[in-house]
Amino acid sequence: MGAPAAGRGLAAAVLLQAAVAAAAAGDDARLWLDRMAEALRRLDYEGVFVYRHGGGMTTMALVHGRVGGVERERLYALDGAPREIVRDGDGLTYVLPDGGAVRIPEGVPPATLGWRLAGGLDAVEAGYRLHTAGEGRVAGRRAVVVAIEPRDRYRYGYRLWLDREHALPLRVELREGGRVLETVLFTSLRVGGAIPRERFEAAPGGTRLRMHEVPAAGPQADPGRWRLGRLPPGFRLVGRGMTRLPGAGDEAVHLLISDGLAAVSVYVEEAGAAGGLEGLVRMGAVSAYGRILDGHRVTAVGEVPPPTVRMVAEGIEEGG
Repeated sequence: MGAPAAGRGLAAAVLLQAAVAAAAAGDDARLWLDRMAEALRRLDYEGVFVYRHGGGMTTMALVHGRVGGVERERLYALDGAPREIVRDGDGLTYVLPDGGAVRIPEGVPPATLGWRLAGGLDAVEAGYRLHTAGEGRVAGRRAVVVAIEPRDRYRYGYRLWLDREHALPLRVELREGGRVLETVLFTSLRVGGAIPRERFEAAPGGTRLRMHEVPAAGPQADPGRWRLGRLPPGFRLVGRGMTRLPGAGDEAVHLLISDGLAAVSVYVEEAGAAGGLEGLVRMGAVSAYGRILDGHRVTAVGEVPPPTVRMVAEGIEEGG
């Protein structure tokens, strides 16, 4: 009897040690993600990265810093047609390949540029398991690897290589099971030092842009008319408003939901002519689902698996 009892005691000790190690890895992951979120907001940095998605590859440059106490960020393509996004405080300017530009003055959803943890890590852990997964090296810099694994089929997983010195993400993978859907990989990164104001300007060098200012929503707008029904676990409403982009005609209700990492935008607009999305479409990591509801077109789109956008769109109800 003594030997089996001793064996059971040893097994229990091993399991306890493994549980403690797993908990410590989770705690380490939280600390690194906290550091990352703070570094992305606070530090001045610029770099070049490669964005791989859907069998294609784009080289991009990113500049981030503060000008006059206001957080600013510029993301622009280094190959292909000229295009960029500039953030100045809460406003966004999209520079299009044809030299046009669209300015959205307010209401920018979270995670538009950079990597943002919307809602804090407690919200994130409702849908994901966090743990450290070793170390690596990216762009000549030592990195800690943090794994963010989905708890269900309604979200993708992430793997982040965070710079040991500054906690900035040097490499980010979006994963579905064992498959990598998208990769952001920095080839160079410089942290600190003054960044001239002109580096944050859209299309610098005297290029003239045809600027279009998106108008504010009119007094007839009623985003509260529509409400969310059943949502995937861990997702919640984080933004509600009206939007009207060039060429889109009437205003559309915009509802934004997030689980802290992934986000889904829901648009409700007059159905109008045929030709809008009905049913499910998947484009790489992006899924979209459209349906007609009482003469309105409901479209849910986001970097999430197909079941997520389907559930969100099917759950939209009228009645505030």
